[in-house]
Amino acid sequence: MSIVIIVFLLDMQKESYRHLSFESSMRFLDEFFRILSELFAIFSDDHSYCDIRRQMNTEEILIGIRRHWIIHQEEALRELEIALQNEQELNSIALVGPVGVGKSLVVNSLVAAFPWPKNVYIYAWNMDIKDESEKFRMLRMIIQKFSDCGCNLLIVENLQASDHALVFLLKDYIEKIINKSKRIIIVYVFKLISTTDEYLRERQRASLMKSLTEEYVVNFNAFTKKELEDCIYREMRLEKINLQPEDFNKIIETIDVTRSGCRNVNERVLMYGTAPRRLYNYITVIFNFLKNF
Repeated sequence: MSIVIIVFLLDMQKESYRHLSFESSMRFLDEFFRILSELFAIFSDDHSYCDIRRQMNTEEILIGIRRHWIIHQEEALRELEIALQNEQELNSIALVGPVGVGKSLVVNSLVAAFPWPKNVYIYAWNMDIKDESEKFRMLRMIIQKFSDCGCNLLIVENLQASDHALVFLLKDYIEKIINKSKRIIIVYVFKLISTTDEYLRERQRASLMKSLTEEYVVNFNAFTKKELEDCIYREMRLEKINLQPEDFNKIIETIDVTRSGCRNVNERVLMYGTAPRRLYNYITVIFNFLKNF
């Protein structure tokens, strides 16, 4: 049955395909193989692959996310679980918080646990491209690839609070061109300003939330020195490294948690806890022992 459908699709397209440019041909092939993969899923033994009600288990997804030891963001994870249970065709979720508090870790964990990995797209908004219209065009190209099978996940990361209008523009565009058979989750990752002024940061958070009235907003807490210490312990556990007390304190002293959160903790733990460093510590201990002998 599936072979018959594949031959039928090729026969339908072969005349137009002859006259396509190279770029158009690549787009055609990309679309064809996307359809082909969906047909394979439908006619393979696993008939439930495209059934979102059977495959989209938010509890399992959150279990997968929690395996990454995301610390001090339990309320945010509860909010995310509720947001993912939204069964509307378009589910817009905004992750809001300062740098280094777990937003990217949650996104990476969500991508890893998503039931339809071929339907996952990630776009960094404030990166190399400066032209706003060109960036939006890139997003439109991604949206046009969305599948009817299962659910599509689009991550738009590296957003500033001032980029909030993009959420409305993208929603408006999707509602105009996407048919009701497609299920879409868009996760917007907003970065709040890094500052020691908590009042200023929370004002920015409140202002952003007023602009995102129709989206589910997941708020991530800012970190303090206490959370920084827990981050170091987490990375020590993940990397199977035991730090000397003086090295532990050096990491705390050299990281401004109000500006970078836990973003740079892993590299510092590796720097102070690598084998050469441990060897140096052992030699130092022996040298001090012999000196006092």
